[in-house]
Amino acid sequence: AAMAVDYAPEVAGCVSSMVDLGCAAGVESQRLFLARRTALEMLRDRGYSVPEDELARTLPEFRAWWSETPEIERLSFSTTLASDESNKSKITSRARES
Repeated sequence: AAMAVDYAPEVAGCVSSMVDLGCAAGVESQRLFLARRTALEMLRDRGYSVPEDELARTLPEFRAWWSETPEIERLSFSTTLASDESNKSKITSRARES
């Protein structure tokens, strides 16, 4: 049986707003933005404290922040479990090996 698919234009618009048709540096910053935001969302979903402003950061805001000092280590962050601050998690980033 075929599955019905609901079309949600607001979702399509949201996703298309993150598509970068520009240069390689633009594609790379988009990839880093999406990876970092996904990690933050996963931590929040598991009960860790994640600042709302980090989750609300847009791609253009990320690019402005990232372009100041484009060092991969800046993508790293640490947080604690909301229900037990002694339970800590740290996400680190490192450059791709050539």
